[in-house]
Amino acid sequence: MYTAMGARFHEPNERARIVARLKREWPLRTMPDLPRLDTTDLSVDQVADRAIAYWRRGVEGLRPPRPAVPEEATP
Repeated sequence: MYTAMGARFHEPNERARIVARLKREWPLRTMPDLPRLDTTDLSVDQVADRAIAYWRRGVEGLRPPRPAVPEEATP
């Protein structure tokens, strides 16, 4: 957190705001079906590629089927 915030970490109000946000968001980690991506040994590019691939798989699964396009009537 210190590295991400830089000089703002030394400002008590900023630090308190970030810590409060973390406390609110931390319980999400206990959700049983929450997808996880272990980025421990990955480069920034690998993380981006895997996140994009996951998002695309999810979006494809959520996309509603395309409506059938009616064929033009022939005279």
